Amino acid sequence: MTERRLASVLALVTALLLSGCVAIPTSSGVQTGPVVGDAEAPEGEFASFGPEPGATQQEILQDFMLAGASAENDYRVARQFLTEEFSTAWNPNASVVVRSGGPAIGRTDDNTMTYRVNTRAGVDATGRYFQEEVASENERVVRFEQENGEWRIAEAPDGIVLTDAGFASAFDSHSLYFWEPDFEYLVPDLRWFPRSSQVQNRIVRELLAGPTEWLDPAVVQSFPNNTTIAAPVEVVQGEARVTLSEEAQLATTQQRVQLREQLRATLSTLPDIRSVTVLVNDVPLPIEDSDTPPLVQQPVDSRVLLLRDGEFGFTSPSSDEIDQIGQLSAKVVDLEPTSVTYAAGGGRAAAVRAGDGAVYLVLTGEAPPVQLDTRADLAPPAIDSEGMVWSAPEDSPSALVVYDQSGEEHPLASSLPASGRVASIDVSRDGARVAFYLETSGGAVLSLFSVVRDDDGVPESLVEAPPIPIDGARPIDATWVDGRSLATLGERDGATRVMQYDVGGQIRTLGGPSEAVSIVGGNGGVDGLRVLDGQGIVLQQRGSGWQSAGLRASLLATQQ
Repeated sequence: MTERRLASVLALVTALLLSGCVAIPTSSGVQTGPVVGDAEAPEGEFASFGPEPGATQQEILQDFMLAGASAENDYRVARQFLTEEFSTAWNPNASVVVRSGGPAIGRTDDNTMTYRVNTRAGVDATGRYFQEEVASENERVVRFEQENGEWRIAEAPDGIVLTDAGFASAFDSHSLYFWEPDFEYLVPDLRWFPRSSQVQNRIVRELLAGPTEWLDPAVVQSFPNNTTIAAPVEVVQGEARVTLSEEAQLATTQQRVQLREQLRATLSTLPDIRSVTVLVNDVPLPIEDSDTPPLVQQPVDSRVLLLRDGEFGFTSPSSDEIDQIGQLSAKVVDLEPTSVTYAAGGGRAAAVRAGDGAVYLVLTGEAPPVQLDTRADLAPPAIDSEGMVWSAPEDSPSALVVYDQSGEEHPLASSLPASGRVASIDVSRDGARVAFYLETSGGAVLSLFSVVRDDDGVPESLVEAPPIPIDGARPIDATWVDGRSLATLGERDGATRVMQYDVGGQIRTLGGPSEAVSIVGGNGGVDGLRVLDGQGIVLQQRGSGWQSAGLRASLLATQQ
């Protein structure tokens, strides 16, 4: 290794140690191909310098691939490995392939080499992250030419190839926010962009381009059609100055408020941005102040909602008493519930699977519980932000029915399977998405859908998201961790464990609480998760394990 490459490695190792970067765990089960010629560069190394004089074709190829980890100045370092003509044609933002293990480098003729890797993850041109259930092979054919006596790449596919560690150190996730139809909640659409001082421009461009395909039918874009970014986003003392094309002037008074809130929430993922000003033709667009800021995540009571010793309500380790929810609590207890989902934002109502197996809607006040679903062997029901109850037989996911508060049935069009066991139905707090944790003949499935509603807010169809690769554990329960991720509780080889799945992102193992029977989310992401074990002890995650939260219960209720 030359002194320049050694300096590059030492510089990167120092940076990684200081930043605490970690790898995204996507590489399990992938076989590594043989490496032809020079040894593979150390994990995480990137070429921080341009090509060395007299470098061979293979050295140029290897260092070019490593240089893809640095996006600064529009991949200035990586473009130095290309011919002058090709350096302007190559598009590094077309895609990212996240490779597992070392590459297999081959040769087809004197001026052409192949670079073949195994992959299970990547990012497309719009920043959408994807994972594959089975590893696939990606081969890139690279042609060389001599320019000024040095080998340079004259042809290669667009996009870059990174290791797991390289991806974790070079890319960040950002939520683009779109409105649900009632304009009360902002719904996140997770994207991944290379770390760069100009990343705000990429974020705004993709926000204006619109939501991901499966989410699009359930959300609303406030920017007028054909609105584009007209100049680079300037950040001055925490203020992002976003210059839009003249189409933005067509926005109504209300739309202007809404589009500013979309920009503000979306750009808030960048630590140096605290406010947003929208401009057209270098003049600030007149926008009124907002009296009711949007909700990115509907907060719930920070206490645990549970059933214990014939009482139902909120409690915490610091209190021995249970704070009941008016008359609703007593009615829930009388039903001898086996599952409860409570929606404070849905009219303070609860969806209950009672001891008799039926599903009920329970409201505050004196009205008795409304029996909604009496079909046999029902799964635990859900309730959404509109106060509507979702119910399906455990063995028939496609028989899903939504009930409004009058008890009227609303069947949904969906691609849910006709058979399988429904372990959990979970509607996001923004009401725009719903997840089903299923056990099918092909194994465990975590299916995610956007919720398309009519003008009255009644769900009428579901649009399926790309498959979420999950482990093979037997499904027990699932919950929303926050607006961006789900957690599953499954059993495998006699032990239970919790997995976290970012919607459009990475997967994390959250450890294995012993003999767990249910899981619920709260506030604060993973810190808000609570698990109930088989002995009635409420657990929470602390460090790398699950410990007692100082509470006992016979049932944990989900707060919607």
